[in-house]
Amino acid sequence: ERKAMVKWYKYLYVGPRMEKKKKRCVCCIEEGRRLYGFHILTLASRDGDQLEIMAARELSQPVLRDRRPMIVGLAADYAEAMDILYQIIEDAEAAGMRGRLREYIEKQEGI
Repeated sequence: ERKAMVKWYKYLYVGPRMEKKKKRCVCCIEEGRRLYGFHILTLASRDGDQLEIMAARELSQPVLRDRRPMIVGLAADYAEAMDILYQIIEDAEAAGMRGRLREYIEKQEGI
C-alpha cells in the first residue's frame, strides 16, 4: 500500500485566486506530480518554527515526501500565502491562542 505523500488540514485555507484550481492542485499533489505556479503553507518541520511557506514544486524533493508535511493552505503566489498566514494569525488570536499558530491548527485537527 502506497503511503500518502502529504497530510491535509481538515479546514484547509485556500486563497481566493486558488478556489477554482483547488481540486486540480490537490489531485496533482496526491499523485506526486511536479507542481508549478502556486505556494503551500505547511506545519513547520523544524522545532521552534510554526508554519512554512514554500513553492509547491518543493514537494517533489524526497526529503519532503519522507516527512509527509501537513498542508494547511494553498495560495496562488507568495503574497497570497502571506494573506493566508495573516488569516491564520487572526483565527488563532480569536480562539485565544495568540502567537500559537501550530498549536491552534493541531487543536483544530484533533492532534
